[in-house]
Amino acid sequence: MLQHFFKAQHSRGFASTLQLGVVTIAAVATGLASPVYAASFFIPGDLIVSGSTYSGTASTVTVGQPLPGGGTAIANGTYPGVFNNEKVDSSFGITSPIFLQEITTSGMNVGTANIDPSVITTSFPSKSELALNLTPDGTGLTFMGYASPINQLDVSNSNTPGIIEPGNPVTTTPTY
Repeated sequence: MLQHFFKAQHSRGFASTLQLGVVTIAAVATGLASPVYAASFFIPGDLIVSGSTYSGTASTVTVGQPLPGGGTAIANGTYPGVFNNEKVDSSFGITSPIFLQEITTSGMNVGTANIDPSVITTSFPSKSELALNLTPDGTGLTFMGYASPINQLDVSNSNTPGIIEPGNPVTTTPTY
């Protein structure tokens, strides 16, 4: 079941973390805060860092294609030039996979949990997602993302299903 939500590489091993603590990972992808997965994974006291890595290719965006937030692409999907498209589409972003990295207080990298992108993604290079919040009782870790596949354009600025803002220039399908 751990592999359903995480594709994890954890150097301390799963068995030892079972005895040390339980953290519930909740992904708010539908507007309701409900746990997506609960497991003994992270060790209490360690630092958890969220992140994302751009996974697009040259074909993710093609020069001349209309962009969902307006304008026409001036750069293909190759990193880092792809983000020159922000010049013509101020809503420009591309969904990307999420990872959580665990680091000890002495700075040792314990491991990285790759979050299943079929469940939740973030928007690269957006700064408004992936803030990690620990619940007051220390058993839950939450972060925000999107119910969208990777390499989708302008999702972070799309409308929410059922809540359409008529002035939004982004023509992407409404996304939770």
